[in-house]
Amino acid sequence: MGRVFDLLIVDDDPGQLRILESSLRELGLLHKCHHCDSGQKALDFLHRRAPFEGTPRPHLILLDFNMPDMDGCEVLRQVKSDPGLRSIPVVMMSSSRALRDINACYTEYANAYVSKPPDLEGNLDLLRHLDQFWSHCELVPR
Repeated sequence: MGRVFDLLIVDDDPGQLRILESSLRELGLLHKCHHCDSGQKALDFLHRRAPFEGTPRPHLILLDFNMPDMDGCEVLRQVKSDPGLRSIPVVMMSSSRALRDINACYTEYANAYVSKPPDLEGNLDLLRHLDQFWSHCELVPR
């Protein structure tokens, strides 16, 4: 087992959150999940603004691309332009496979862009692979 880390999931779909948390449990991964259902709440969490005072700095952010009000690419842009946050790896998750969306995220320095799997087995595979890389291989600054 790799290291256990704080994972920030930013997604406006409560069903997606349940699938991710369930998949982590099914895989026996003990990562601590934090959730924000909007881009603004994610930025408040990251900057530890009310009501997120004292929250831990996440080791990894899973960020939905398609969200109302502030889309994931704008959140990514703000995270990667902030010297205090830019070293946090951000994995963009989307049902979109449009090249313009993928390119937009990498232009804003996404660490990865992955398609949201359509089923539970796909989510298990995705989280297994993300865990293998981010908690077993990747070294991140702290």
